[in-house]
Amino acid sequence: MTQTNEHRNSHKNLATSFPFSPHERPSIQIKRKVNLSIKRKASSSMKDCVFSLHQNSNLNILYAKNNIRIYTTDDKKSISGYLSLLQNSITGQISIRWVPNQLINDSDISNQHNNNEEEGELYLTKLRSYVFSINIAEMAYLHCHNKCDSSKEHSLVFVAGDGVHFTPIYFPPGGHLFTFLSNMESGLWPHYRLEPPLYTQK
Repeated sequence: MTQTNEHRNSHKNLATSFPFSPHERPSIQIKRKVNLSIKRKASSSMKDCVFSLHQNSNLNILYAKNNIRIYTTDDKKSISGYLSLLQNSITGQISIRWVPNQLINDSDISNQHNNNEEEGELYLTKLRSYVFSINIAEMAYLHCHNKCDSSKEHSLVFVAGDGVHFTPIYFPPGGHLFTFLSNMESGLWPHYRLEPPLYTQK
């Protein structure tokens, strides 16, 4: 069983405050052509590529946490990754990015495929396909689910304006989901707000 809460993303002055098209569907993958190799040099290049997704002089980190899980759509396998909530200091645009831990800790991949370079490259390509980015401005609803079992974990599902549901993001127990939502709501204000709000204004 799960307990579900729903928040709606409302906004005002969208065109003047956030100059990007509302008709573009948010991308759930970030693709980049890289000559992958399980060798040390290529692994370092992949690691640098992953870090570049989260480190940018125009981006402010509102929230970041490791070991945030998703389930793959192909084999329903649980994968832990690095989740960050970022705000562009120029446009004010807020986005979410998630990268598998194994793309950051390239030594794990090297150990698993030490003697098979081709197999290692295929595995890296598969991991890269799980990387996703979500533009918060294009989201209409947030679905929060609390698991009523021993795990006590919480999941968050973003729903775009066209009805597309994105991959559920699983937070461990202990208030991590609430902290994420609180930081997001603070970053959205005053151009956007959640309905109902996390906090009641007195």
